[in-house]
Amino acid sequence: MKKIFFLLFLSFNFFSFCDWLYEFEGKTVVEGKKKEYPMKGKVFLKEPSFFRLEYEEIENPMLTKDSVILSQDLKTIYLLNKKEKTYIELNFSDMLQSLGGLADSLLNLEIEEPKVSVKKGSEGKVILGYDCKHIIVESSYLLNMKILFMKSKQRISSMANYWVAENFPLILKDYFQEKSIKTGIDKLDELIELETANIKGMVLRYTKTTETQSDKGESTKTYDEMEVKKIEEGEFPLTYFEVPKDYKKIALTPLE
Repeated sequence: MKKIFFLLFLSFNFFSFCDWLYEFEGKTVVEGKKKEYPMKGKVFLKEPSFFRLEYEEIENPMLTKDSVILSQDLKTIYLLNKKEKTYIELNFSDMLQSLGGLADSLLNLEIEEPKVSVKKGSEGKVILGYDCKHIIVESSYLLNMKILFMKSKQRISSMANYWVAENFPLILKDYFQEKSIKTGIDKLDELIELETANIKGMVLRYTKTTETQSDKGESTKTYDEMEVKKIEEGEFPLTYFEVPKDYKKIALTPLE
């Protein structure tokens, strides 16, 4: 769950005062599995807070290569399916609160012993002509879950490397620092805030290794990476950030 929120943070932590396009590539690798899960797409930005995300490659229960995510205020988002000509309307804040409420009431989710260490790394680099500062974030927490009569306990630890362009020509806005944008799970909110508080700029590359250890002695490692491959200015019409009139609104279907 925290991974989903943090990916949203990376996508929604800025707004622009001109039109921009950037293309990104990434992947997820789970230890012990030969298959990689690729992620590739484009982000379009327009003054003051118009946002369009298109995927070219993605493996996700809710998203496909036909998926487009739109927003005009970075609060209400629209999830479009180009193939089926349908869309789902979601309020970003309400969505996080609902997920947090679901975790509290249905799953009885608890996070204990959250720890975060943020430090400056020594591997600064230039990406697409921008000087990037290297930031290392290490975190760990104990996740307790109870679903009906089943209980589980997991220790989750991660180490992430971020390459951040502080002089990137966008005015940045960290939505997780706003009191109105919260998941509803106090410890999770605190953990996310600590992890992202020192990321002041545009993340042009990140890598992250996560290890999950269960109370039964089982361990799983996951590796994630993402890098922006292209950045350019452009001119995009307002209609590019609007839901087409011939698209049908549908309800969000719960994942099975």
